[in-house]
Amino acid sequence: MSKIWKAYLRLLEKHPAKTQIIQTGILMSTGDIISQVGVEKRPVKEIDWKRNGKFSAFGFFLAGPAVRAWYNALDKIIGPLAKRAALKKMAADQLFFAPSFLTIFVSYMALTQGGGKQEIIQKLKKEYLQILTTNYKIWPAVQMVNFYFVPLQLRILVVQVISLFWNTYLAFVSNKE
Repeated sequence: MSKIWKAYLRLLEKHPAKTQIIQTGILMSTGDIISQVGVEKRPVKEIDWKRNGKFSAFGFFLAGPAVRAWYNALDKIIGPLAKRAALKKMAADQLFFAPSFLTIFVSYMALTQGGGKQEIIQKLKKEYLQILTTNYKIWPAVQMVNFYFVPLQLRILVVQVISLFWNTYLAFVSNKE
């Protein structure tokens, strides 16, 4: 094991909530930067830092705490690692958490882009179904592996590694003109 990995595990053990929330914000920010530079082909000098700040704030203040609380609740309600438990957790995640979380994400993006109630409704009509459909193509398989094989304290990290690509996609879709 590398020194960095060991240091991360010590930090995770000592400060689990802070570590998971901070990594979520950092990786959401990174996903937006990848979207701006890699997908939208902006020069690095033209990165929209205000947009990036909004995206990372969502990770720090909404996504990080929400996902952490959700995973802890799933483990308490459904139980730890097991085939049947993993299937139940994935189903609950995709039937309840994903649709509501994505509604909050799209609404947040509309609000932070200066929109009001009408703009939120328009953005939901325009983007929500596309994002949710794409979610269902990726996340059920990821979550089955995550819930079946990964211990609770590392689940957010697994999700955030995959989310690096997912956040790049979300940043692109939510900021299309």
